[in-house]
Amino acid sequence: IVVIPLLVQGGVYLELKHQLTASEALAKQAELRREIVSRVNTLLMNGFHAFQTMVRVGISPDDKSVSSRSKRVLSLKREIDELAIRLDRDAQEPKSAERLRIYGKAYTDAIESWTQRIERKNEALSLLENIKSNDTFKNIAIRFMRELQVIGLTQQAKLAPESSTE
Repeated sequence: IVVIPLLVQGGVYLELKHQLTASEALAKQAELRREIVSRVNTLLMNGFHAFQTMVRVGISPDDKSVSSRSKRVLSLKREIDELAIRLDRDAQEPKSAERLRIYGKAYTDAIESWTQRIERKNEALSLLENIKSNDTFKNIAIRFMRELQVIGLTQQAKLAPESSTE
């Protein structure tokens, strides 16, 4: 009489423990995805701000704007690397991480190249000087921003089922 309730309680306990472990894993994955989406949003804003400081250097290439551009680009590179590591290691998405590294490097290199050209020529608004270079920069920037958008939307799509299951 005593053994049957103990077996049932033991089975219920093990099932509850299994469910708790699964729920904790889902919660951890959901938190990771939320963090990745947050980092993507931050990168989008900082990518825009880096472009903005590049334009500011083109309009008035003073020491303050050049320093601001350098800080923005360094910050952008660090954030790209951090997000790529999270995608590769934690989210197990190495292809997305690799594309992010490639497009992010192309974007930051393009910003640095533009500002070096501006500093060398020392001309205000030299961004408008070469239409082909402008088009190349535009394509690099669009590719980088679209990759960030794809990563963000992919993570949000994976987040919805995890949140409802959680």
